[in-house]
Amino acid sequence: MLDLIFNKKCIICRKDIKNYQYPAWICKDCLKQIEFINEIFCDRCGSPFKGKCICFQLEDSIKEIKSCFLYNGIGKELIHKWKYSKIFFIKDYFERIFIKNYPYKHINFDIVFYIPIHFLKKIYRGFNQAEVLAKIISEKFSMEMNNSLKRKKYRKAQFLCKDYIERSKNIQNVFKITKNRNFNNILLIDDIITSGATVNEVAKLFKFSNIYVYTLSTAR
Repeated sequence: MLDLIFNKKCIICRKDIKNYQYPAWICKDCLKQIEFINEIFCDRCGSPFKGKCICFQLEDSIKEIKSCFLYNGIGKELIHKWKYSKIFFIKDYFERIFIKNYPYKHINFDIVFYIPIHFLKKIYRGFNQAEVLAKIISEKFSMEMNNSLKRKKYRKAQFLCKDYIERSKNIQNVFKITKNRNFNNILLIDDIITSGATVNEVAKLFKFSNIYVYTLSTAR
């Protein structure tokens, strides 16, 4: 009844959404602008950009990296609204596409880890987006999720760093494992990957494991 009185508006462009659709809070024109990754140019780092492979920067324990869509335009805006504007219902859409595009059904993982954020940042934001995504995959595919990967130092956001060298220095020695166990195959979850500096720092803690990274988006 309320929809008959007050037209629903797209959270991106603010145009009226007159007909029922899923998701019901974004118009079809905006939705179709999300650039899903349909072609990659490197099987290992999953780069969707020709000539922009980051394999030479990765630790040997990182075996594959896969993402759902490019971190630009509408996709980028939706992630920002979820993380920083507290529009939590966007998570339901991300859940669908994160499960739909999950690339590692052929691998048996011992554990699912997620990139932790500092507890002060989690208090301010209210949640860790990587933890939410990891829980989605863990529950859907019946895998153990572990929270023993911790962030012990507060650092500025990685997107404020200008290049891989600065990102690596910014993230250096910020992670620790509170319960050390031996794992063969590890699934590592984050929301965005850019240079690989963050997942590399985690990989240093698991030099003898096979690490497969899955993210919602890639900014490379």
